[in-house]
Amino acid sequence: MRRGAPPPPPFRSGGPPPPPPPPPMLRRAPPWHCLFVMNYSGDKATLGNCEQYFLELMKVPRVESKLRVFSLKVHFGTQISELKQRLDLLNSACDELRSSQKLKEIMKRIDYLGNTHQGPARGKTIALRSPGVAVGFKLKNLLKVGHTRGASSMQHLCKDLASKESDLMDFHKDHESLESASKIQLKSLDEDMQAIIKGLNILNQELTASESDGPASKVFHKLLKEFVSIAETEVASVSSLYSVVGENVDALVYYVGENPIHCPFEQVTADLVNFVRLFKKAHEENIKQAELEKKEAAKDKKVKNGKGLSLTRKVIDPDRADNLEIMLWRVKMPLPDMMAAVQAMDDTVLDIDQIEKFIRFCPTKEEMELLNRLKNFMRIAETEVEAISRLYTETGRNADALAHYFGEDPSRYPFEQVTGTLAKFISLWKKTHEENVEQAELEKMGAAKEARMKKAKEQFGSH
Repeated sequence: MRRGAPPPPPFRSGGPPPPPPPPPMLRRAPPWHCLFVMNYSGDKATLGNCEQYFLELMKVPRVESKLRVFSLKVHFGTQISELKQRLDLLNSACDELRSSQKLKEIMKRIDYLGNTHQGPARGKTIALRSPGVAVGFKLKNLLKVGHTRGASSMQHLCKDLASKESDLMDFHKDHESLESASKIQLKSLDEDMQAIIKGLNILNQELTASESDGPASKVFHKLLKEFVSIAETEVASVSSLYSVVGENVDALVYYVGENPIHCPFEQVTADLVNFVRLFKKAHEENIKQAELEKKEAAKDKKVKNGKGLSLTRKVIDPDRADNLEIMLWRVKMPLPDMMAAVQAMDDTVLDIDQIEKFIRFCPTKEEMELLNRLKNFMRIAETEVEAISRLYTETGRNADALAHYFGEDPSRYPFEQVTGTLAKFISLWKKTHEENVEQAELEKMGAAKEARMKKAKEQFGSH
C-alpha cells in the first residue's frame, strides 16, 4: 500500500449487503487490504500497486480456476510429448525382444544345454504353459544361466555359441531400447496418464463455467474451447497408445513364460538387461582366456623347440662321448664293418652286450632331427660366411686402393685417417663458400648504398 494512503473505512451497520467474498488469491493479502479494495470507490490512481493488482484480479470471474487452466495449457504439450516418448520407448523394447530371432535361438540353445545336463530329463522338451511363449524361451532359464556356478555356465554358453553360431554373439545390438526401457516404471506412466485426464476434466469444467461469465470471459471462453478441442484429440491419441503399450507389456511377460501378476514388467526388463550384461562380460572373458591360451601355446611351442638345446648338450656330453669312444675302441672293428654286421644281423661279429651298448648310445629320433636341422643350418651358414668373407676381402682391397689413390701408404696412413681428412676438407670448403657468398652480398649492398648516396648528392647539387 502506498505511503500516506487513507486507512480502510469502517463497516456501516444497516447499509447495503456486503460484497461477495474475495477470490482465493486475495486470501494471501492482509484482510484490511481486501476490505479496502472491495469497498473503495475513490480515485484508483491514488492506490498503491498492490491494491491496484488485487482490484484487477477481482474483475476476473473465478480467477484462480482460470490461472490453473492457463498453467495446464502451458504444460500440456510437454506432458503429452514426454509421455508419448516413454510409451514409444516401451513399445520399441517389446517389439525388439519379441521379434529378435537371435534371442530366440540363444534361448533354444540354453534350453538344449539345460536338458543335456539333466540326466533322466535329457533330450526332453519343456512344455509351454501359455500361448505366445517362445519355444525354449523362459525367463527362469536366463536366471539359471546367470546364477548357476558363478559365471561358468554363461562362459560355457558363450563359448558354445561362438564356436557353432558366431552370428548370434551380437544379439544385444537388436535391443537398443531395452536398457532405457528398463528404467521406466509403469506406475509413473499410470500417474502421468491420470494427471493428463484430470487436467482435461478441469479444462472442460472451466469451459462450461466460463460460458455464463458474459463479456468478461468471452475471449477466454473462445480460446479455451479451441484448446480443449485440440487437447481432447491429443488425450484420445495418447490414451490409445497407452492401452496398446499395456497390452504389449503384458504380452512380453507372457512371452518369457511368466505371469504379469506375479512377475511385473520391470522385473522382466531388469533380468533381461542383467542377462545381456553377463553375456557380454562372459564373452569378453572368453576372448581374453583364448588370447592367454594362445600365448601359452606359443610359449609351450617355444619351450618345446628349445629342448633341442638340451639335446645338443646331450649329444656332445663329454661323459657320453668318452663312453662311446671307449666302446668303439674296445670293439676293435671299423665302424662301416660294424654297421654292415648290424644290417646283416650277423651275431658272430657283435655279441649281445655290444649290441645293447649300441642301442644305448644310438641317437634318438629327436636327436637325429636336431642333427639334421644343425646340418642344414651349417650348410646355409657356410654359404653366408663365404659370401660375407668375399665382400670383406673386396672392401679391404678398395680401402687400400683409396689410400694409394691419394698417394699414401695404407700401412702408414690408414683408411680412417684418409676419410677423416676428406670429411674435414669438405666441411671447411662449405664453410668458406658460405662466407664468400655472405661477403659478396655485403659488398653488393654497400655498392648499392654508395650509388644511392651519390645520386642523391648529384640531385642536391643541381638544385
